[in-house]
Amino acid sequence: MDKVKVLVLGLGNFGHSWAVSVLPACSDFAILAGVVDRQKETWKGIAQDVPKFEVLESALDQTKPDLVINVTPPALHYELTAMLLRKNFWRMLRFIISILRGI
Repeated sequence: MDKVKVLVLGLGNFGHSWAVSVLPACSDFAILAGVVDRQKETWKGIAQDVPKFEVLESALDQTKPDLVINVTPPALHYELTAMLLRKNFWRMLRFIISILRGI
């Protein structure tokens, strides 16, 4: 079985955790295809061999992910999701903080 190629969109605290801890722990079935954040300082701590992008469209074109995990601020979700759908990309996961907080 091929591993699922995952692109992490947004490298705040939660996105960084996905890229550095969660996905490596799932290495039997998933691989971090790349990360996207406009603020290059958030790339610190991401493995050197992981592709890093400032622009989502470039990341999609170059990494060809199977799944995008959107951990950007909620105000950006509509715009980014609409762009993904316009590119016929349907496999997305929105990280929901309320699940972790038990709300």
